[in-house]
Amino acid sequence: MFQKASQDVIKLQKGVNKFAVAQNDNGKKSGMWVKVAKLLQNVATIFAAKHTDDLGKQTKDSHDEGKIWGMIKAGKMDEVKAHLKKNRDDLTCRGAVGDIPLHVCFLYNGSGPKATQICMDMARFMMEMNPDILIEPYKGQLYTGENILHIAIVNRNHELAVELAKLNQDLLSGQAKGTFFQFGSRCYFGEYPLAFAAATNQLKLFDALFALAPGLLNEQDSNGNTILHVLVIRNLKKAYTHVKETWKKHFLSDSDPKPEPALWNIKNSEGLTPFLLAAKLGSKEMFEFLLEEGKEVQWSYGPVTCQLYPLDQLEHEADDTNCSTVRDTDSSALELIVEKSHFDLLTHPRIKDLLDKKWTQIQPILSKRLVFVCFYLTVLSRFLIQRRLYIQQIQNMGKCIPDSFIWYEYMALYVLVVSGACWKGMREFKEMWSHGINKYFSCTGSAFLENFLSISFFLSIIGFLCFSFFESSLELDALCLGLASLFAFSYLFIFLLAFEITGPMVIMVYKMLFNDVLRFFMVYCVFILGFSHAFFVLDHSKSSGTIMKSIGCLFDATFGDFDINGHLEMEAPFRSISAMLLVCYVVLVSIQLLNLLIAMMGNTYTQINDDSKKHWELERARIIFAFELEMTPTERQQSLKYHVEIKDKRYFQVEVVDDTWELDNETLEIEARHCQEEVVDNSSELNS
Repeated sequence: MFQKASQDVIKLQKGVNKFAVAQNDNGKKSGMWVKVAKLLQNVATIFAAKHTDDLGKQTKDSHDEGKIWGMIKAGKMDEVKAHLKKNRDDLTCRGAVGDIPLHVCFLYNGSGPKATQICMDMARFMMEMNPDILIEPYKGQLYTGENILHIAIVNRNHELAVELAKLNQDLLSGQAKGTFFQFGSRCYFGEYPLAFAAATNQLKLFDALFALAPGLLNEQDSNGNTILHVLVIRNLKKAYTHVKETWKKHFLSDSDPKPEPALWNIKNSEGLTPFLLAAKLGSKEMFEFLLEEGKEVQWSYGPVTCQLYPLDQLEHEADDTNCSTVRDTDSSALELIVEKSHFDLLTHPRIKDLLDKKWTQIQPILSKRLVFVCFYLTVLSRFLIQRRLYIQQIQNMGKCIPDSFIWYEYMALYVLVVSGACWKGMREFKEMWSHGINKYFSCTGSAFLENFLSISFFLSIIGFLCFSFFESSLELDALCLGLASLFAFSYLFIFLLAFEITGPMVIMVYKMLFNDVLRFFMVYCVFILGFSHAFFVLDHSKSSGTIMKSIGCLFDATFGDFDINGHLEMEAPFRSISAMLLVCYVVLVSIQLLNLLIAMMGNTYTQINDDSKKHWELERARIIFAFELEMTPTERQQSLKYHVEIKDKRYFQVEVVDDTWELDNETLEIEARHCQEEVVDNSSELNS
């Protein structure tokens, strides 16, 4: 029960951590949500207290030389042999964390040559007494599935690891999937021994183990990750290339040149290939490496090289089949980069080139949308004016004259406003159906703003349409229309975000509102509630009013509108106390708290202003995706033509210029000699 509860709380903590990162586009977690995540971590720690006790018991047993665990720790070979001969069952007894004595021998196989030899002698003695314990794994929750081969690989004992694998190849199928080896931990190496060897960058050992069990190269761990996924996580480019070439040599043949799926195209449980995983993690070096690995050189002419980059994983293809199947779990590399706000990847030259080409073709669509929105807002504004004249005519005459110009204009504008809202609502619901509700609402930044404003405006107009048929619901009618007007005019923020001049300013307002002002408001509410109740209790006069009136007076006092004489005229004995409380409130809230808010806003402005270009690039990418998701496959194919098709595959073509090409050979030799002299000088300084 405790184990499951601990796992559930850990999952919830990870979700809060993810949300905390999403609240800040620069990748730093928002402080308030980090504290919530830490609180959940503390709850998980309470549930997992049993496992902490197990680790403590393991340490205590290892120092008790009266037990087998302490004898092994102390390196007492003779006592271990004597004990096991008398107590043979202790060979398979389980320790506090699910280990057996053989595991402990390999675990302590790292305290120097002498200790290593003693531990290995103990291990060989145990395996001779009972060969079956060779493949016994850990059975505790922390280290479930780990066997002695895993330990030998992590300790980088090449010869021992190969010897064990040859003794019993079943060891190669062991999966270390305890909580200690879970995805995201420092010791996540891919569960299988073959993955352990590659993830620890022991390529010769990997080759030796692969020769014993080649089929395990295609295995996926409990997270669905292959060895290539693990190498992306560990950021090992050389090992990635080595494993990929090994797979090609063994599994590619002349009769079947393209087996499906290739190791680098296998998706994990999150639907991510190694390339997509690099995009999600924001690993700049690994992403650049994989992106450049897949390119094809079309031609070269002097300093210019034409390169083709495949788009199969970089973005989704716009066709009817894809549109109907792209759901919440399917993401392209570009979407992941934008969703996770990876600025380093977003500013990569090839990604920037791709976004620039997309933006060039999106701009005409954006301009048409702006003209349409301005026209619609003009109609909406005129409709609001005519609605008031229409209501006034009814109130003055008791009815509206059907033949009047006001009635005709009002009805025409009414139809235009409702029709436009219904058209937009249908497009939004079609987008939800095509791409999934979760994907629709999980977007961030300008994409979320566009979706939120669009669906809110549509629902507000529908509410207005429903309540307008009932004369008794005039107030609700006006409320819905007022909200619709607010959402409609706020839609202009989408277009302001699209411009580099105004985009960063809108981002600053958003950050200040949801980070600085929100935190200020939470603290401010505590002060105003406490002081308002205190003033309400102290003032016994009949004119004191309600608590809400007291809150209103304090709200005015926040901005300097307070009357200290009114507090001095209160009934004794509370006259002086009330005045002192007012002074304390003014100092704490009007002076300290408001200035603190200004300082916080200034800090937010500085942070965003320093990276304004990056923030605008991110919002521009979000706008591009928002517009693409609204388009039908046919519209995308006709409007967005930034790729070339070769043998039914889409490629992004870019011409790369080599700035160093114009340097002649003599200059290059001089630079190389200069660099070599600098290296020699640095070496001399280090030696001295």
